Amino acid sequence: MTFNAYEKSQRQAEPVELYTITNGADSYYYTSSSRDVVNSSRTYTAYPIRRGTIETTMEKGRNNLTINASDDIPVAGIFRVEPPSEVVTLVVSRVHATDPDLEPSVIWVGRILNAKWQQGGEVVFHCEPVTGSLQRPGLRRLSQRQCPHPQYGAKCGLAKNTYKVTTTPTVSGVTVSHSIYDGYPDGWFSGGYIEFALNNGNTDRRFILSHAGANLTLGFQSADLVSGMTVHAYPGCDHTIETCASKYSNNANYGGMPFVPQKNPMEGSSF
Repeated sequence: MTFNAYEKSQRQAEPVELYTITNGADSYYYTSSSRDVVNSSRTYTAYPIRRGTIETTMEKGRNNLTINASDDIPVAGIFRVEPPSEVVTLVVSRVHATDPDLEPSVIWVGRILNAKWQQGGEVVFHCEPVTGSLQRPGLRRLSQRQCPHPQYGAKCGLAKNTYKVTTTPTVSGVTVSHSIYDGYPDGWFSGGYIEFALNNGNTDRRFILSHAGANLTLGFQSADLVSGMTVHAYPGCDHTIETCASKYSNNANYGGMPFVPQKNPMEGSSF
């Protein structure tokens, strides 16, 4: 029998749901069943977990989903201190325990935005469907003096590894310190970011607010970032034509319009 046959059956239907959560290289598998479920060579661990109602409306971006689970569920740990840098995706599938093939049917796909701890030992995950981002209006390029291209992006064209500075710095709160940073002009790394590897194989990032001497000040700290670990620092850009030319010699790819006259020729006196 196929999934649809079990789904329509009044006697043989025994639906359980599978939750596949992915955070970069790390994956978590849970099921609403009272016992573990093995499907596609993956073991879905039985956990106290339930979801809100899946609705379909004309405004697909509003079809959000909530997942309630026991607050000791391991996946909640990635949201406990600070939000992860990687997008946390969620796929909800349904199978029937009476189906010997456990043929799955995907019923919801999206991402987990955040987690909120409740009284009574419960955590609530707020999720957005994949169609949410597809339904939003895209950014439109406007006339502006500063460059709109993301640094190290395709339009910018800079190879970030060319400017990477690798160290094993001292970490204190939001301050990352190493003598090698002192060899660069103050502000060289401002607006850039650092990268460091996590134990689960993922890569975390932190924005650099400011750079002075041997110190980098981060936007917010990380419990996983400690002294002595390998950190890659990438310099930032203020998106002006002067910085693009003098710091990176990349003004050929500059996306702004720095030479547009500031005085509107259609205003004021003709004399």
